[in-house]
Amino acid sequence: MRTVILFLLLFYSTLGFGQELEYPVIKGFGGVVRVPNTINPAHGAKVIIDVTSADVTDAGVNKSLDRVARLINLYGLAEVQVSDLEIVVIIHGGATRSVITHEGYQEKYGTANPDIALIKALKDQGVEVLVCSQALIKRGFKTEWLNPDVRLALSAITTLVDYQQKGFSTLIY
Repeated sequence: MRTVILFLLLFYSTLGFGQELEYPVIKGFGGVVRVPNTINPAHGAKVIIDVTSADVTDAGVNKSLDRVARLINLYGLAEVQVSDLEIVVIIHGGATRSVITHEGYQEKYGTANPDIALIKALKDQGVEVLVCSQALIKRGFKTEWLNPDVRLALSAITTLVDYQQKGFSTLIY
């Protein structure tokens, strides 16, 4: 019996119970865990994030966009100001549906768009959110459905090349 109790204690301690998620910059999205004595990231990062996945979190928001919020919250945890960062998101592929207004989403899917608040929160922190016009049209979305917090790019391909030439690191979510 003592062996079972010891095993259970060790098992549950490795799961990170007791670690509260924090949201230092973007509240309610991209939760992070404070870990002492870590090497913190440098200021001045320039990142373009390639978002294609339509996978969603348990809360129903796009997982990749939630990871963008997590990136910002990690920098916040390290006391790096968002104003010291340049973060651009280019959305295409299955993730394109994330950039549609509630009205367009309702017409297409019969429900409100769960990503509207997250995209607004990202934009409010200075993140530039772009969508590939090619993906938007090919997936049957009307341009008038485009969320006003999202800018329309010619294509994801040309946008990625342009930002890489400007010295931006690329993350693929």
